[in-house]
This record gives sequence, C-alpha cells and structure tokens, in this order.
Amino acid sequence: MSPRKIEPNLMDRVVSYVDPVRGARRMRARVAMALVGGYLGAKRDRRATKEWRVTQNSADADLLPDLPMLRERSRDLVRNSPIATGAVGTVLMNVVGTGLNLVPRPDGEVLGMTERKPTLGSPWSSVNFACGRKRSNAT
Repeated sequence: MSPRKIEPNLMDRVVSYVDPVRGARRMRARVAMALVGGYLGAKRDRRATKEWRVTQNSADADLLPDLPMLRERSRDLVRNSPIATGAVGTVLMNVVGTGLNLVPRPDGEVLGMTERKPTLGSPWSSVNFACGRKRSNAT
C-alpha cells in the first residue's frame, strides 16, 4: 500500500514558520491521525481492494449453493485449527440455555375455574372425550 501524502494546511505552515518544533509535532500528529482514521473499505485504488468484486444478492442466494462445501471446511477448521476451535468454544460458552420456553399458567380465579374434575354428565366431559377420539383416530 502506498503511503498517503499529507499536505500541511495554512495553519500548519504558519505554526511551522513561527515555531518549527511545534510545526513538526502538528505534522506528526496529522500523519498519525491519517494512519489510524482512514476508511479504505470502498477504495478501488488500493491493491487489497482493486480486484474485489461484489454482488448485490441476499446472503441466502450467495451461500446456499456452496453450503455443503462451507460446512465441510468449517468442520475441518474446527478439527485442525486452534483459533477456529477457540472461536466455536467461545460462542458455545456465551450462549444462554436453549432459549425461551412457553409455560402456560392460567389464573383460575380470573377465569372462574375451579379445582373439581368434570363429571360424566358435564358439558366439558363430552368435549374432552371428543378430543380424545379425534386424536386416537388420527394415528
């Protein structure tokens, strides 16, 4: 990568004329900021990005045709590369549980429910028996 040319602005030239030591410090700071703060990802004149061609496809369109090969290579990396093994281990250690599970707990008082079981003659008993028949016939 070719070094960027940093040009002194008017203020830099004035400071360098009045105090050359401070002027040199300003230019050193400008060079340091240029090295740290440069955004080069979209530049096309750099050797690293000159031949970088991209598509505007979705992630699925780009990855699904090559998914079997990507999986094989990922497994091989995890087996043979300590960095990949550590990355997978870090992800596994930082995942919390298996996710959220729904556990229904209806409020019986609000719904007007009681603890008694339905008797054979109650309207709920026929619904329960009908549901059981439908399930047993489905299998």
